[in-house]
Amino acid sequence: GCKEDCASCFSENFCTHCHPGHFLFQGKCENNCPNGLTANAALRECTECSTGCEMCVRRNMCVRCKADLYFHQGQCHLTCPRGFEPDVQLLQCNPQVHCEVGEWTDWGPCVRRRSMRTYRRGEEMRTRKVLRSPSVYGDPCPHGSEVKNMAGCGEGDCSVNAPAPTKLIEEGGDTCATDPSTPECAICLQSCIHPVSLPCCHVFCFLCVKGASWHSKRCALCRQEIPEDFLERPVLLSPEELKAAAAGVSRGVGTGGASLGDFAWYYEGRNGWWQYDERTSRELEEAFSKGRKSTEMLIAGFLYVADLENMVQYRRNEHSRRRKMKRDVVDIPKKGVAGLRLDPDPEPAPIPALPVRHPSCHGPRQLS
Repeated sequence: GCKEDCASCFSENFCTHCHPGHFLFQGKCENNCPNGLTANAALRECTECSTGCEMCVRRNMCVRCKADLYFHQGQCHLTCPRGFEPDVQLLQCNPQVHCEVGEWTDWGPCVRRRSMRTYRRGEEMRTRKVLRSPSVYGDPCPHGSEVKNMAGCGEGDCSVNAPAPTKLIEEGGDTCATDPSTPECAICLQSCIHPVSLPCCHVFCFLCVKGASWHSKRCALCRQEIPEDFLERPVLLSPEELKAAAAGVSRGVGTGGASLGDFAWYYEGRNGWWQYDERTSRELEEAFSKGRKSTEMLIAGFLYVADLENMVQYRRNEHSRRRKMKRDVVDIPKKGVAGLRLDPDPEPAPIPALPVRHPSCHGPRQLS
């Protein structure tokens, strides 16, 4: 016969099925399962889970993952599969939601602006509504309004420009002509830090373009392809701003060129130290001055943890890959700022000085 805790057995010393409250392991019925195995109440046996799984109903069907792993369709992932994005609160992978917009409205009435230098010039505008807002990593919404310049209100169309929120335009000139004000980045929705102009003339933060390129090699607004070597040789709108940041001087709007202090924050690269961008440096300095042990940083679309006790940074969901960081004086030797080299490679030719113009941006652009 079978032992008391065994419901059925092959022999007295080899059980094949246990009574409720006991779990089969190597032919015996146990009260608890050994480490590395989970107690499967449905099968009344100790089940070996897949890698990273804390609790499962069978080996390939996990129901709870270990810390810092994301749950998706019964499996545990370090990063979510393509087409899905991480939910850092629930630690699960959710489908990406892409922006959807409606049809354009009719062109509105012509409005004459005082700033128009040409006699009787005016503007007409049309808009479109956002039907579905994107998720964090979904395709962002294209611009929701377009403006065209008119030779005269009610007269023929002279030239057409379709500016997005981050497109710098100058009437009568190139669509990529620079503007003295700091543009707003349509990805992070803040004033651009080290703005770069894509071949399509849209302007973003360099780090925002870098982060978006991990998900799509296309412009976040018009979906035009980004050249493969753009991140290595980006078109900076203001190379002087990069040099000023490296020297510890803010050139942003409203700062008046004030000094940010004698110290700066750095992270270690393969062949030297790189300085953090101004926004991240301010966040690190604030946390450091308040005596915090750690703080979180959003860099290039990824959430990082800065361990201010051990002076290392790592991704919030990937603790194994760590990078050294430090707080040091501003004028130490450095490779560059936020992935932008201070001394670009001599070959090919260096990025030209301002004004920056793309050949494809000359002349009027046709509306889609």
